[in-house]
Amino acid sequence: MALPILHIFAAVLNSYILWYDQVYVNVPFEKGMDSYPFRSRVLFLTLWNFVLHAVYYWIAFANDIFGTNDVSPRHPPLIRKIKDMIFALAFPLGVYVSVAFWGVYAVDKDLIFPEPVEKAYPPWINHPLHTLVSIFITIEMLTSNITYPRRKLGLAIINVFIFSYLVFLFIVYGQTVYVNVFYGNSLDTYPFKSRILFLTLWNFVLHGFYHWVAFANDVFGTDEASPRNPPLIRKLKDLLFTIAFPLGVYVSIAFWSVYAVDKELIFPEHVEKAYPPWINHPLHTFVSVFIIIEMLTSNVTYPRRMVNGCTLYWRTSIGLSE
Repeated sequence: MALPILHIFAAVLNSYILWYDQVYVNVPFEKGMDSYPFRSRVLFLTLWNFVLHAVYYWIAFANDIFGTNDVSPRHPPLIRKIKDMIFALAFPLGVYVSVAFWGVYAVDKDLIFPEPVEKAYPPWINHPLHTLVSIFITIEMLTSNITYPRRKLGLAIINVFIFSYLVFLFIVYGQTVYVNVFYGNSLDTYPFKSRILFLTLWNFVLHGFYHWVAFANDVFGTDEASPRNPPLIRKLKDLLFTIAFPLGVYVSIAFWSVYAVDKELIFPEHVEKAYPPWINHPLHTFVSVFIIIEMLTSNVTYPRRMVNGCTLYWRTSIGLSE
């Protein structure tokens, strides 16, 4: 009986907070940033997460009434399948939002919750948005029977969601900030002639380093399928690959996807003149082609799941904080 109460309470609370936010809360946005959907709240992962959690708890409540909460039902109803599928995304996302928000808040409150925003969001709204989301979903994990999707499907759901959010941010970035990077102001003083502002450079440096390490492994290490005692250079190569492969593929997909939608958002004419195709394609195309060939032809001993998860979390954190 306690589980349906939790579900309906969380569903009603989240729905009320969303309604109140849209009707009564006025957040001061800079000009050009105030015209996006949901009163520009769509810019923040907090809203994406909160809407997802509201949907999840309504579906979970519907499952309490019309579905089943058995441990491993042989033929689960559709509502139970949907609930379990959404949970696979809602749990890591809810925990991430809380950890990211309060982590940055502890370091420098003004970076994530400046005074004008704090005045608009009193604690009784802020805590449901950034605290209770992780508490409720953790209680849900500990008390509810969840049939988790297959690993590949679960990772696919998370990655599609993250990719969608990052592409959206990329588009917003192109519409509001991107042009300033190429026209001076205070953004022309960063290292590497300000190229460090772009994930492309981080990825390209990583790939350059990886291929040098891989070459050193070819000469001094081993390319056996599963060596018992691999040399340090082989361990380093395999560890770097777990970051280089997904990052390289992401950079190519993100760049060319936005390019296909609106070239000016990501590769305006004045930048295109500075980067002819023989430079652009190694930066945004060959990185994924080479690393995919590497995956198909090279023996890679993948690190333990915990290490791999840490690299995934690191990449996700960087992506979502950009």
